[in-house]
Amino acid sequence: MSTRIVSLIVVAVLLFLNSIMVMAQGPVTCGTERATSDAALSVRPQVETLSLTPHASEILLFINFNGAVVRQGSENADTFTSSVISGIRSCPAPSLTQAQKDEIVRLVRDDFSPFNIRVTTDAAEFAAYPRINKEMSIVTTLPGVIGHQSGEGGVAPATTLGRRVLGGISFTFSGAVGNDPSDVAAVISHESGHLLSLDHQHQYTDTCGVFREYHPGFGTGPLSFDPIMGEAFTDGINNWFAQSCIDPFFGVPQVDYAFLSDQVDVRADDFPDTPTRDQVSAENFNGILGRGGDVDYVLINFKSPGPLTITSDNIDLKVSVIAPGGHVLEEFNDRDSTNVSIPSIEGLRYLKIEAADNQNMSAQFMTGTYHVLF
Repeated sequence: MSTRIVSLIVVAVLLFLNSIMVMAQGPVTCGTERATSDAALSVRPQVETLSLTPHASEILLFINFNGAVVRQGSENADTFTSSVISGIRSCPAPSLTQAQKDEIVRLVRDDFSPFNIRVTTDAAEFAAYPRINKEMSIVTTLPGVIGHQSGEGGVAPATTLGRRVLGGISFTFSGAVGNDPSDVAAVISHESGHLLSLDHQHQYTDTCGVFREYHPGFGTGPLSFDPIMGEAFTDGINNWFAQSCIDPFFGVPQVDYAFLSDQVDVRADDFPDTPTRDQVSAENFNGILGRGGDVDYVLINFKSPGPLTITSDNIDLKVSVIAPGGHVLEEFNDRDSTNVSIPSIEGLRYLKIEAADNQNMSAQFMTGTYHVLF
């Protein structure tokens, strides 16, 4: 038996054992591979053809908490037809409070904030939007309602890495992840990533063989890092990721940010990368670090001394306080938290806001929103 065949058998056994282990630990992030392979042959070419799409200036993502009846067919969210189910399936609304839904929407918006991807819960807005540039995420209870096996947190159709599914439907099973808002949001972003052209971020061996289908992430605690297209369950940072290993199914490395920005415009920078004289007057505002290495200079006149906090879910923040002449007065980066607290600040000051490298991940993979309160 050749060395190559032996290697393939070893990898297959490792993947099989890993899948058993993950199933025993809790819900698998998604069932996309199995669902795509099981899709009717008559449906697959239609999904593939529809994914040959031009770059979009904006994409609308509809999070559907309302429940839905979906039937088998080629992907079309307008007609509620899906290639990853069989027959006609009733998807009940999830058991979530309005506060939980609001938190889920906030977290999904944060994940997609670098891109011109608008997240809505308005069914009428979605219905009126052009099909070529919209996707639907149906949030329901358990995988059994669409005929899928337990152990799936969500599922979506997929075609080819780098080609999105037009007007497609993904499913998130809220009950399978305990109705936890952060986990529900992680699954929505993961499954929507499939609709928007992404494969899974695998865990590779040192020689770039696939060791696990889903990357388990790095570290533990508030500064741990989990790729959104990996397992996506963490108490720390979830974000887009890239690896140099070649995806074995598609023949190129998967760089999440690059593939997403190929599909849709990146948002314009909200704050300059260098100091300007434009002041921010609001005492409560959001900003976005929209790309790896992005730096925001924010000029604020703190009229009386007081504390300032800057918080983020997906960025390990570093904040420098700079005098108008350019002198750096103080730098803040909490080694145990993504957030920054400044005990007291006064006068006309620049805040230089950026991502910091930490023991788990490079700053280049930390994009998203931050919130300033003083």
